Amino acid sequence: METRGKCGMCGKCCEAIHIPMSPDRVAELAGNKQTSSYDVTFVHENWTPISKEEAFAINPKLKANEEFALANPDVYMDSAEVMGGMHYYTCNKLDKQTGLCTAHSEKPHVCSGYPFYGRTPSVHMMFYSDDCGYIVDVEDEKARLALRDVR
Repeated sequence: METRGKCGMCGKCCEAIHIPMSPDRVAELAGNKQTSSYDVTFVHENWTPISKEEAFAINPKLKANEEFALANPDVYMDSAEVMGGMHYYTCNKLDKQTGLCTAHSEKPHVCSGYPFYGRTPSVHMMFYSDDCGYIVDVEDEKARLALRDVR
């Protein structure tokens, strides 16, 4: 499926970020030359841990997404780490006044790949606002699934 949506540059996806990797694990990987990558280094240097409560206050949809991810790790991502729970961050490269990334030209894949990371848009994917520019792709997926179920 071709991606048709586009980023509306609201910044919501950078205000409360969820990944199945603890700050300690991020630091461990960033400090190891054999396991470090630009993504891990960027996260280690630019993302600040926030509490689950802070993240849910910023984006209540994260709670439902965490519950789904923990119940369906194979659908959510191919990682055993997801069973360790989600960890929440905010990116200090987000200009909260404009909603824009101040590191746009140097964004790693963990940022630039959002929301699909090369995967086909799916109804299981979570967005940070009801008006996210990428929802159009998921709406197409919902329509395709509905038509499949009718046949």
